[in-house]
Amino acid sequence: MGKVKILKASAGSGKTYRLAYEYIKGVVCDPSLYRETLAVTFTNKATEQMKRRIVESLHALAAAPETAPPGGDRVTYLDELMRETGLSRSRIVRNAAQARTLILHDYSRFAVSTIDKFFQRVARAFFRELGLDFDYTVEIDREWVLESAVDRLLERTAADRELRQAVGRLVAERSEQGRGWDVRPDIVRIGAELFRESYVPNPNGAARLRTLYDAIAQEIAVRFEAVRGSAREALRVIGEAGLTVDDFSYKRQSFVGYLVQLVEAEAPKAYGARFLQATENVEAWAGKSSPCRAQILALEPALMPLLREVREGIDGLVLDGNSCELVGENLTRSLLLSRLAEEVRAVSAEQNRVMIHETAKLVHRLVSENDAPFIYEKVGNAYSRYMIDEFQDTSEHQWQNFVPLLDNALAENDGEPVMLIGDVKQSIYRWRGGDWRILGYEADRHFSGALAEAAPMDTNWRSERNVVEFNNGLIRRVVEHDAEELAAFLELAPERVRPLAEMLRRSYEGFEQRAAPGRMARPAEGYVEVIPTSRDRVGGIIVDRVADILARGYALRDIAVLVRNNYEAPVVADVLLEAGYAIVSQEALLLGGSPVVGFVMAVFALADTPEDSVARAQYNAFLGRAYGEELSEEESEFIAGLLRSALTESFERILSRYRLGERRDAVSYLQALYQVVVSYSKQTISDVPLLLEWWRENGGRKTIYLPSEQDAITIMTVHKAKGLEFPCVLIPFCDWELLPKSRGNGTTLWVEADGEDERARRFAELGPVPVKYKTQMAGSYFAADYYRESVYAHVDNLNLLYVALTRAGRELYVMYDPLQKGTRVSGLIDAVVPGFEALRKETYSLPTGDEGPFYAFGEKSPVAAPTERTADEDERRIVLENFPAHEAGQRVRVRWSSDRYFGQDREAVSPRRYGVLMHRLFELTDSPDRLDEVLARMRVAGDITSDEEEALLRSRAAAALRDPMVASWFSPGWEVIHSERDIMAAGGRVRRPDRVMTAPDGSAVVVDYKFGAVRRPDYHRQVSEYMELLRKMGYTRVEGYLWFVELGEVERVG
Repeated sequence: MGKVKILKASAGSGKTYRLAYEYIKGVVCDPSLYRETLAVTFTNKATEQMKRRIVESLHALAAAPETAPPGGDRVTYLDELMRETGLSRSRIVRNAAQARTLILHDYSRFAVSTIDKFFQRVARAFFRELGLDFDYTVEIDREWVLESAVDRLLERTAADRELRQAVGRLVAERSEQGRGWDVRPDIVRIGAELFRESYVPNPNGAARLRTLYDAIAQEIAVRFEAVRGSAREALRVIGEAGLTVDDFSYKRQSFVGYLVQLVEAEAPKAYGARFLQATENVEAWAGKSSPCRAQILALEPALMPLLREVREGIDGLVLDGNSCELVGENLTRSLLLSRLAEEVRAVSAEQNRVMIHETAKLVHRLVSENDAPFIYEKVGNAYSRYMIDEFQDTSEHQWQNFVPLLDNALAENDGEPVMLIGDVKQSIYRWRGGDWRILGYEADRHFSGALAEAAPMDTNWRSERNVVEFNNGLIRRVVEHDAEELAAFLELAPERVRPLAEMLRRSYEGFEQRAAPGRMARPAEGYVEVIPTSRDRVGGIIVDRVADILARGYALRDIAVLVRNNYEAPVVADVLLEAGYAIVSQEALLLGGSPVVGFVMAVFALADTPEDSVARAQYNAFLGRAYGEELSEEESEFIAGLLRSALTESFERILSRYRLGERRDAVSYLQALYQVVVSYSKQTISDVPLLLEWWRENGGRKTIYLPSEQDAITIMTVHKAKGLEFPCVLIPFCDWELLPKSRGNGTTLWVEADGEDERARRFAELGPVPVKYKTQMAGSYFAADYYRESVYAHVDNLNLLYVALTRAGRELYVMYDPLQKGTRVSGLIDAVVPGFEALRKETYSLPTGDEGPFYAFGEKSPVAAPTERTADEDERRIVLENFPAHEAGQRVRVRWSSDRYFGQDREAVSPRRYGVLMHRLFELTDSPDRLDEVLARMRVAGDITSDEEEALLRSRAAAALRDPMVASWFSPGWEVIHSERDIMAAGGRVRRPDRVMTAPDGSAVVVDYKFGAVRRPDYHRQVSEYMELLRKMGYTRVEGYLWFVELGEVERVG
């Protein structure tokens, strides 16, 4: 009987090192053991890293001399292997060489795999038993399958009355909410639930489910009407006595006020403390000084029984009413979901595909119905050793599939044939099916009689001592504070759920780490700041801290900014790009955010629909023309001709005509868009209309690829940062919610009613139903699910904090808004930081003049040895100066650097372009002092594409703004400034002055810019027309000016 070794490895504790060591220890003892060992990791990237580490380490061991050289050598793993295996150095070297040779010559049996790939291999071996075709395809992209299924579902509404009614109810619901009639996006969103492991098919058919629910709702309505009848009777008694609600204590807030509300309500409404008191004590009805006191108290015989009837009725209705309302909110979606599941299966079957999320379910059927030896025989391998990494992210289905195989390995092998390694504190993928409770509870319970003693992995090899000690102190305080709040929160929960209060503490038992021995032997290093600040100051603080970090010798690539979600990434990116820093970020650099990409798609849109006014406005804006300007005949012919070409050829023609490839700042975006077009062109049917439809639904999520080795600041979500490390980490918005999302689409839970009485059992007949997480669940038959999910969400979000804090090696900056409402991580930090004695309180000061407090731990220090790029690395990098428009087959894919943000454009600035750029510059300028800032914004936005353009604009604009009158137009003294705004004139004509300034006293100034040297008579007439329009708008004193920018002259009109 073997033993199970469960290693709970905290962040930075060398988990990958240890996993590779355990694998190598096995094959060094027995070189053929690689054929019987299965190492499972979470991602493809982790799989490749593990394989590389194992092979490289075996190679290093095999290359070591069999006799230790004088002074010794430092071969990875060698000393540990000699100590733990008892083998001699020469034997280890020879066995490592033999294992290396065997693995390289039998690489297909070198089993380091992701969980999904292993289960797919098992499923493919049993394709006949599973009723699959031999050549089936595993489908990863669920979107096209789901969309096809939704289209089929909607087509069936014409002939399917029940389905038509369900869709009609969904339309009605959207109408009541003030939303559009198009239900397709709603159904697609509903269908996403089918691909979650938490989805539980309802055994009731759609018709039965609707019948059950309608019966429950009808019964509740009858009972509620009886309660309302008692309330009406009570109000009648009060009215006949000549009394009104204002005669009672608390007036409209009294028990009488509640009765009024109840009579008008459409659903049961819970009562408050005053109504409860009124049903128990008649003295609460009126104050002792009330002139109507005697008259009110005289009502007791008739009124008190009615109040108690109302109370008893509501007591029996609140749970039912809340439960009915919660189910009713998603009932239509539940009905559609079962039908949509049928369509998804049909689409998959027709295309001979198996959705990847179904693989684990298929394998579960196999392992529960067959013995492990039979499975191994079919798969072709008999594994005697299992090593499962990132075990905290294993899902329940995956765990159930592994259990029979692990049990078999334990029964047939001695030693430690099973090793599970993970960290509950780094479980942040529950939304994807990962279940940290398996590592935290179930694995210990299942293998309770076969657990090997595991050495603690509490040394942090990643972070400096001050960072480790800060994280220990902060996490300890935060966990304890939150555990106390959870205990108070669970006091109202069902009794069996209350023990969950200790779940958080247990998850973080023994979490504290120590720094690596070498760091413990020298003076403590590392620096941490905790900065409570409002969100509007975060940008300035980020830029200030980045400048300070760089000044102390760090490189841009040493810095990472971690955000909670993809909405925060562009905010950080804008701030850093505006400050002139290069960035790397899939989250921030969205393809759809590029002006040049928007222009290309606008051209395609005009080809499909020439009358598309929005596309025309986008087209004209990019070219520096008026939004509504009509296209020339030649332009229209060119765009219409795009429909007669293949997509890739049309893309090439757009690039050539508008010389887009010469915009160096747009190269990366054009490269990414080209890849999208090429990829989409591989569809069976691909044309411009279909591409536009696909782009509207998916294009906004596409990002540009940037090489990770470039010197740039990394911006990424905490989820993507897991497993990574950076010398300096900034967390600018450390204030995410601790509870599940309840706003917007919210969090959907699949629940079943829970309770002992008859009414609870009636709800239980509904089976598993989707319910939106909200506080109303606490007063329903789904209360246990509500409290359970709340606790799990607390653990999830504290784990997210733990992962974010532990990415830093040397410096950590945590920013949070202490005024954010709700139950948030920031609230926990703000509650414990003042009592964190080791922190010292200081004050920051920004160049803008903003100041505020922050807490510091440790001392700043210059980087010990700045990392520099080698000459070889620079030689390997190719900088793409432009995006050439060649035939698609001739293009070579290359990498580019962040220099595209600040590139060189050797072409002279044309007069037309110069005018467009100067117009844009003056439109953005609100003060002469901010000229450099505006130029930087234009550079980042892609308006300015070369150093020459920027230098020319800076010199001309600075000279123009020296004129005192001109400077006054760009001063902050004006109430409102309108740049390039349309004015509607009589007859629907549109006039668009360059700049209009208005003041509180009713005065207005209109200015028209001229960049040539010619003075034409119609210039004065044009400005005069602007002035007259402003007078008609109510401005009493209007001045007009022509500003000849190049001549440096201002000419008054009128």
